[in-house]
Amino acid sequence: MFHILKNYIDRNFNLLSFIIVVCCFLPLFYFSTNYVINGWAYSDALINYSEGFIRRGLLGEIIFNINNFTNLGIQKIHAYIFIFFTLINIFFYILILRNISKFRFVYIFLLFNPLLLFFPLNDTGGYLRKEILMLTLM
Repeated sequence: MFHILKNYIDRNFNLLSFIIVVCCFLPLFYFSTNYVINGWAYSDALINYSEGFIRRGLLGEIIFNINNFTNLGIQKIHAYIFIFFTLINIFFYILILRNISKFRFVYIFLLFNPLLLFFPLNDTGGYLRKEILMLTLM
């Protein structure tokens, strides 16, 4: 029985890693959809083109246009956009770790390192900032 479980974990290690990391982020996702976690990042994201072309206004324009079509609420749309990009970053990070780390100990250390992927959980002021969009693009 233990051998079957070990084989299953070995075959699906990356998927299990993704599920575990997303489960760790679920409380942050929940609170970000119901409360404004980082007021500065929230107000920075709402800069838009209502007064003409303004540097850093694209995200705010996207948020306001989505709000006009869906009536979800600006705060929820803001949170959903960042949840989407966080999930993409988690997925890409696990793909990168799979390719560069042959040892499970190093893989797990880099996966749960509080300075890398888990930084928003340690400092919620670092979550919902526009830098995550640039990280995704890189």
